[in-house]
Amino acid sequence: MRAVASLLLNALRDKREKTSSATELPADLRLFIPAVIAWSVLAAAGPHWSFTIGAALISALLALPAAVFLCRRPTPIARIGTLALIATFVLCATATAHDLRRQAGPIPDLAVTHATAALTGRITEEPRQVPSANGSGALYVALMNVETIEHHALSTPVATPVRIFADHRLTHANWGDTITVRGALRAVPAPDKAVATVSRPNALQVHPSPNPILAVATHVRTGLSQATHALPDDARGLVPAMVLGDRSQQSSSLVEAMRDTGLTHLSAVSGTNVTYVLLGAAFLMRLIGMPRRVRPFLGVAAVALFVVVARPDASVLRAATMGTIGLVGVSASRRGAALPALAAAILVLLGFDPWLARSYGFALSVLATAGIVLFARSWSDEIADELPRFLRWLAPLVAVPLAAQVMCAPVLLLLSPGIQLISIPANVLTAPLVAPVTLGGIFTAAASLVFPSLAALCAWFPGVCALAIAFVAHGLAVVPGGTVPWPAGGWGAGVFAVLTVVALFTAPAWRRLLEVVCRHGVFAGASLFVALFAVCVPLPGGQGAQGWKFAACDVGQGDALVVRGDDHASTVLVDTGRDPWLIDACLDALGVQHLAAVVLTHYDSDHVAGLSGVVAGRKVERLVVSAAAEARGRPAQITRIAQSAQIPVEKWVMGSEGVWGGLRLRTVWPRSEHSASSNDGSLVLTAEAGGMRVLLLGDAEELATAAVRRALEGSGQLGSFDVVKVSHHGSAHVAAGLYSDLRAVVAVISVGRRTLMGIQLRR
Repeated sequence: MRAVASLLLNALRDKREKTSSATELPADLRLFIPAVIAWSVLAAAGPHWSFTIGAALISALLALPAAVFLCRRPTPIARIGTLALIATFVLCATATAHDLRRQAGPIPDLAVTHATAALTGRITEEPRQVPSANGSGALYVALMNVETIEHHALSTPVATPVRIFADHRLTHANWGDTITVRGALRAVPAPDKAVATVSRPNALQVHPSPNPILAVATHVRTGLSQATHALPDDARGLVPAMVLGDRSQQSSSLVEAMRDTGLTHLSAVSGTNVTYVLLGAAFLMRLIGMPRRVRPFLGVAAVALFVVVARPDASVLRAATMGTIGLVGVSASRRGAALPALAAAILVLLGFDPWLARSYGFALSVLATAGIVLFARSWSDEIADELPRFLRWLAPLVAVPLAAQVMCAPVLLLLSPGIQLISIPANVLTAPLVAPVTLGGIFTAAASLVFPSLAALCAWFPGVCALAIAFVAHGLAVVPGGTVPWPAGGWGAGVFAVLTVVALFTAPAWRRLLEVVCRHGVFAGASLFVALFAVCVPLPGGQGAQGWKFAACDVGQGDALVVRGDDHASTVLVDTGRDPWLIDACLDALGVQHLAAVVLTHYDSDHVAGLSGVVAGRKVERLVVSAAAEARGRPAQITRIAQSAQIPVEKWVMGSEGVWGGLRLRTVWPRSEHSASSNDGSLVLTAEAGGMRVLLLGDAEELATAAVRRALEGSGQLGSFDVVKVSHHGSAHVAAGLYSDLRAVVAVISVGRRTLMGIQLRR
């Protein structure tokens, strides 16, 4: 481990005496800025041909006068602008060709009519398990590139990507294998790389690829999986995932802990793996005295072999490219070439697969690589200067993940609400363990080809290191205050990005301030640290209030009601308010760290906008939504949060219910997926917990509350409630006589101070 760290340190620091940062040449942005502009245009365009063809034509028309202007006045801005227009034209034209090619043939039209057809093609994304919507057995998904479609005895050659959802039969297919499926086609809402889907096909046949290289790669993957069979559960799941991207054996608890601590990138093939493959190959070539001229070619061969074994889909190719560039970027002799190489990689990868333009994984890879290229070397030097000589080898192990994390943070906010402060120490603690797992796992996989018994013994070395990573993930996942709430969505990410840029530009001033403080003694420095920690990290809520069954959170204008069964694990939150900070603080005060369900009665912002504060640092088992509200369209923010936190979504209508440890929740309204208005599409719920009965009316108005009154009267529940949550923040627009007929002991109105709806009740 220390030897690998020394290699990385040597790459980060020049063998000669370190030059002053003031004399260091600025990063070359001449190609990087045009590449980012072209990428942004392609992402905004779709990439659907109807948009990309327009963008290509516009950029082509503008590029000609820009080139003329550049010839007359060759200024840096003119050069960057011209390159940006040319890059945009090339990417958009390529994307247009890709999209027209994938939509050619009968599949798009057949998918609209749900026609049944037989498809034959190659697997281009390895099958993975996904949650089943109705719980009817395991479900797996894979992407296939259809080469032939047969419909009504007519066979047509095509080149169309189709996503397949099938049972365990799909697990027998590997990347590059040919499969034949027969089933009903379904259209895919844009934007999506796949043109159509086939769910649970009637027939599925797998034909293994005759390519001997792919056969050996499959054997290597199987050998590594078998070699790790005797390891503890977490190690058995992590080693294949970290080495070859095989996450099939990871437990749900480990996946959740890795996600909560910002370590998810370790359980997939990333640029870090490729970096260590290159470093390991360089170490071996130096050890055996390989000529310098041969080393680059053998390094490329090592990466290519690794890519084939890890499956050469788009994500692995992206990781290989970025990992190679990242290593070039921290090299003392090649640093100037790293940023232009990154720009070229962006253009090449987007030309190869235009759908990467909208991929969060691609954005995170680019940002992480840019962070390493721009900051890792200088930060490593600064950290090394502050460390004792015998600990300076730790500097790059801290600087590299820190630089990547800082650059990725704004995009991570789009995926996971809240700022994961705990991810920085988690990545720093696990950084020294990634190389042993990667290189040890590769050696184990190679040994499994010849000596399976030796491979099983060798697997314990990466296995022990993987166990240490799992220990860090599980340990830090339960640290209070590890995730600080932050506004979700583009606005929150944009604000954080601006703050990050300001912090990076003002870093020297902050450092001078810290030096001044430290000169006045350790106590002053410790006091500053404690003050900053107190401001940035909220104190945990301890055990929270005890003995409660129902609570209404003060979230200002909006609803956020909490009902608890026998214990905290049977707690349900109904609506979230609009402020993530307020709902997070309320749940902390109640001691709620686990929610059996979060119910969103409808999609008004004062009922759902606080969801990011709910899921930050908490386990949420399911998200329950109104079927009527869902029919009107789910906000993109809700979908993004649910997907990033891997929370399954359930649609409820009248009669839907859930039972969790003494808590029973039942839906009284809506009757169907159709409603006259958004408010009348609200879920109306009854809750029973510990002998207490609660009626939660959401924002239901006259039509809905009249139907609720009739339903309760028909079932004999009309006067049986102890607590009623008054509808629509105290609005008078409810069925006449509703509250007098309910005869509840307590009425709860959740309303903002400036909202006038509560006054209407006085009428």
